[in-house]
Amino acid sequence: MPEYDGVRWVQLHQDREWREIIGLWRIVNGQMLSVVENIPDAAWPRICTIAGSEPLTIRFIFQGYAKHMLHHLRQIGVATDNISSVV
Repeated sequence: MPEYDGVRWVQLHQDREWREIIGLWRIVNGQMLSVVENIPDAAWPRICTIAGSEPLTIRFIFQGYAKHMLHHLRQIGVATDNISSVV
């Protein structure tokens, strides 16, 4: 998998309207949820690498993604207490 460049992502979207960014965020995360819901139990321990990283399990990658999303929700003031225990 390719590396995620967070700084570049912000640069590309800094001039967009908030409503557009939130709409995009909802669509992308809805798709991610659909993927997670359809991963068979046997696939969670599978290994992959991201941009030459150490081997990572699919479970580790998705848990990291969820924690990252919680971080952003907290940044914009969304209460995440009832979500945090899931990740």
